[in-house]
Amino acid sequence: MLLIFAFSDCSKQPGSGGLAGLKPCRLPGIDEKLLCGQLTVFENRLTRAGRTIDLNVVVLPAFDQNTKAEPLFDLAGGPGAAATEGATFYAGQGKGYRRRRDVVLVDQRGTGKSNPLSLPGKRTPEDYLSEMYPVDYVKSLRQTLERRADLTQYTTSIAMDDLDDVRARLGYDRINRRGADLPEDADVSRAGSGSRHGTVVAAMRAGRAVS
Repeated sequence: MLLIFAFSDCSKQPGSGGLAGLKPCRLPGIDEKLLCGQLTVFENRLTRAGRTIDLNVVVLPAFDQNTKAEPLFDLAGGPGAAATEGATFYAGQGKGYRRRRDVVLVDQRGTGKSNPLSLPGKRTPEDYLSEMYPVDYVKSLRQTLERRADLTQYTTSIAMDDLDDVRARLGYDRINRRGADLPEDADVSRAGSGSRHGTVVAAMRAGRAVS
């Protein structure tokens, strides 16, 4: 089976292992250079054909690259939040997480810059006082999005399979997961011989820095 990789070819850029496939980038409000790239996956992971999705990936490297521990993957809750929007936190008050760990932010399919399932528009003050998801609005939104996405392929379990592809592409064997407002099935893998993926994930409490 073929997995399509679309990480930029930056072999002359700094980085080690899979990180060498990312390219230096700057994000608004952040002074330091980060590492950015895209991983292209099939929208339908079972058929592995047809439409593809470019997963947006941002990595904030560990400050100590010589004695690194397992990376920290921060998963956004929401629904619909983009994980890469958390880069500002990890470049500022959350720097403690990066002492010995790379922080990996991936916009899950359907969010951020990974084929977002949203429509442009500004909310008015009246919107905040009315029903959040009126039935007519939801029906109209569904019809519009179905023109460019198979909505049955945007589930948590499928997004976790995407995340495991990112883990493997970046060369990580084990990862730590941090997140809030996540469903119970938001595990990239489970330990043991019967695990869905071949890695071990240590779930971390939100807001607790690690060494």
